[in-house]
Amino acid sequence: GGMTRAILFAGGDAEAVAMVNARLDRPAFLPPVLYASREALTDLLPAWRDPAVAAALAPRWAPQLPAVARHPLRAEPVEAGQQPVLHGLLEAYKSLSWLPALLGLPMQIGSEPALDAPSDLLRLLRDGRVDYIVTDQAVWERGP
Repeated sequence: GGMTRAILFAGGDAEAVAMVNARLDRPAFLPPVLYASREALTDLLPAWRDPAVAAALAPRWAPQLPAVARHPLRAEPVEAGQQPVLHGLLEAYKSLSWLPALLGLPMQIGSEPALDAPSDLLRLLRDGRVDYIVTDQAVWERGP
């Protein structure tokens, strides 16, 4: 459980991972983590058993998640009681897109250490590297 700190994005575009890494000035060396409910993960990644071990996306999901169709993925199960904000985001995204999962990359720019302080998050937003920041307290949107 605990708080998830990740850059979340949709996997419906084959170039999504490259675009997010470009916005963050990062090399594309790490595949994203798949965030979904435990039930959805058994459908999305049939061989998945453990967050530390990567598994292949089920072929029937490849057209909906082309960003990750070719790579084994690590996955993180999201429990409503443990991660209510992330669970709410997944449910809202599913109601809009029919997709039960979001992709996530570490909150990091280039080779800097992982970002954690509120000032780091605001810098991500201000510099146009992310479009929204979601916390327990509020949602902040990037201005024009």
